[in-house]
Amino acid sequence: RYSIDEFDDLLQPTAESTCLEPAPIWHGQQASNLQEIAEALSVIPRRIAGSNSYSDYRNLLWGLISAVEEAGYSKSVAIEMMEAHSPSQSCGWNIKQVAKSGGEQIHAGTFFYIAKSHGWRRHG
Repeated sequence: RYSIDEFDDLLQPTAESTCLEPAPIWHGQQASNLQEIAEALSVIPRRIAGSNSYSDYRNLLWGLISAVEEAGYSKSVAIEMMEAHSPSQSCGWNIKQVAKSGGEQIHAGTFFYIAKSHGWRRHG
């Protein structure tokens, strides 16, 4: 497991992403910062291989990608966050492959909805 500060230290926005204006997400609020996204992800239980949860975690990943991109970071940051949360090798899935397999209809709201269902509450 990694702390939020470790993520922030390691995962800085790319020069390309810093030029993007954050898009509004979830009930018209500004895009979340990476720390808030990491806090939301931390309340969600790790995926368990063979638990028939692939579709749930696929949607979680796609929503996470959307949230991270709206916060000004790249898809690879979201993949690294999910690898730290539910590693491909020990949790029975290929995160990079899933990340590339779709998700255009899944947005950041899905990610935050799942986090809320596990007890996360937005600050402020």
